[in-house]
Amino acid sequence: MPLTIRQRTLCRRLFVPAALCLAFAAQAGTDWVTTATPQALIPPPVPGCEYAGSNAWSINSAFYGNEFYGGTAPYCVDASGLAPLDPNKPLHLVISLKLRHLPQLQSFLHDVTQPGSAVYGQYLSRAQFQQTYAPTPAQALAVAAYLLKNGFTHIQVAPNRLLVAADGTVGQASKAFNTTMMQWKLYGSSGYGSASPVQVPALLGDIVDVVQGLPGLGWGSKYHAALLPPSTPVAGNGYSPVDYATIYNATGVGPGTATPVAVIAQGDMSQTISDLKVFTANHQLHTVPTAVVATGAAPLGEGSAHDESQAIVGAAGGLASLSFYAMPNAGNAPTTADLTWAYNRAVADDTAKLIQSSWMVDEAMAYLSGAQQQDDAIFMAAQAQGQVFIAPIGEANQVNWQINDVYQFPPEPATSPYVVAIGGSQVSTDSARQWMGETLWSEQSTLDSPANMAYDYWYTNGGYSLHEPVPPWQAAQALTVRPTPNQPVQLPTTQRYVPDLAFDAHMAIPGNWPSPDTPAGPTNGARIIVGGMEHHLYNGTELASAVFTGLFARVESAHGNALGLPTPQMYANFAKDRTPLHDFSAPAEAPYNYLCPTPSWNTCSGWGSLDIGKFNAYVTQYWGL
Repeated sequence: MPLTIRQRTLCRRLFVPAALCLAFAAQAGTDWVTTATPQALIPPPVPGCEYAGSNAWSINSAFYGNEFYGGTAPYCVDASGLAPLDPNKPLHLVISLKLRHLPQLQSFLHDVTQPGSAVYGQYLSRAQFQQTYAPTPAQALAVAAYLLKNGFTHIQVAPNRLLVAADGTVGQASKAFNTTMMQWKLYGSSGYGSASPVQVPALLGDIVDVVQGLPGLGWGSKYHAALLPPSTPVAGNGYSPVDYATIYNATGVGPGTATPVAVIAQGDMSQTISDLKVFTANHQLHTVPTAVVATGAAPLGEGSAHDESQAIVGAAGGLASLSFYAMPNAGNAPTTADLTWAYNRAVADDTAKLIQSSWMVDEAMAYLSGAQQQDDAIFMAAQAQGQVFIAPIGEANQVNWQINDVYQFPPEPATSPYVVAIGGSQVSTDSARQWMGETLWSEQSTLDSPANMAYDYWYTNGGYSLHEPVPPWQAAQALTVRPTPNQPVQLPTTQRYVPDLAFDAHMAIPGNWPSPDTPAGPTNGARIIVGGMEHHLYNGTELASAVFTGLFARVESAHGNALGLPTPQMYANFAKDRTPLHDFSAPAEAPYNYLCPTPSWNTCSGWGSLDIGKFNAYVTQYWGL
């Protein structure tokens, strides 16, 4: 069968000989291989779904319940709540290709962080990673040609060939991946996904890893949105972003002006960059060179990354450059596929040493969508190239809810073992902005009405991952996790725990709310410039993550950007020498059902925060860099 014009164009774009392209385009077979894509719906019988009837299905990896009333249980959908999905419904798919020589790569990722190993500190260039571990051009072509053959359009191959994206319909996807697509209704919400294994022809079995985009869920990614302009000036409250360098004793280390940083963002960055220039001018900092990399084909639309950019630059005292990997804004939060594509673009470009993302996705959704598995492969590539991903672990604010629920799982991507997970603290300072003390972030306010007992709780969303196993470098700490006396559930010691570190996230919410529908606004955080003037206070673990990114840029610059993912060495060395760590005070009332002793690692605040001046010397002593 001759190649179509579209197939020939695709072959030329991938620089693959036409004969090879023809072979892949013509491939067909009746043998199917199941991919690593999670199946959205699990058929009966499902343990725990008996109450919903013998024909009840389960939504894969979605849990509810609490430790006192039945523990975790699956979301159960009676057969009457299921129906075939419209075959004409459009889908956007992101297919991940398997990394080559995976055992060798995993060994390298271990050895590259171990002083004394033959490859210690010898991170790979983009070209080296491509040559050894990335999928080959022929493998990417095989997937692209198969999608084209099955009617998919807008096929894109990522620059590092880890991903292939395409647009199609439910009918085309069902045929191409030999799966059945169903929709469900449960508790007033709806969703859809695969009701049988997601498969590919045997010829692609050693190439395709995960197909993302088949499930459609009612949960979205989360982001720290800018607050409305305050009714009173913010200048008298909170900190300037540059204060965090003083608070965490980083001013003696020098600025991060040798380190390039990237932020995962959404929308147009023009106003963000304009206000960043105002911020640097106001604080006599050098103008930071900026770039915007659009990660999608659609117009960027409205967007903002004021919070992260000013907090990072302020804590760093300057950067070599700041790149914004900007996803299109179609009026909604990005999908997990948008985020995966943006993460990978920052890794494929390999221009940023540190990559910060404030986006947070419910971990059950990240797993079910396939994003968690795909993102982990991307973060492995980043670690191999010496790049460092940094992400917040989120926070909770729940009105009239108990906050001691161990089944409030931390979000993805922070739970990845290839990401530095940052939690929140409450820091206290003297009049000179010097560190005086720190404790776990936990605060509460109430409605200003004796008759109404509504509470607003804010706290860092630490704990264990639902799906990520504990990495070897954290295994010893996971074994120390213990529940409080009122916690009857045995906490796992085999899962990844977050955070790794914690920095200031304190909101300082006033004690009373002004009205039942308006929780009190914060009076603490970083003062952020929008439209040329200080507009709002930035806080939460997103602030903590940005502060750490800026502070760590100073350390990277001081050591020639030779540090890669720091967590393996942090865990190994902090366990024997706590010199650079701030000892947290125990909170008056622990907000979790975990025992969180201080000073030591704990699952509420990780190792705590860093004295950057001491940590910089510590890196020389223990990292040997």
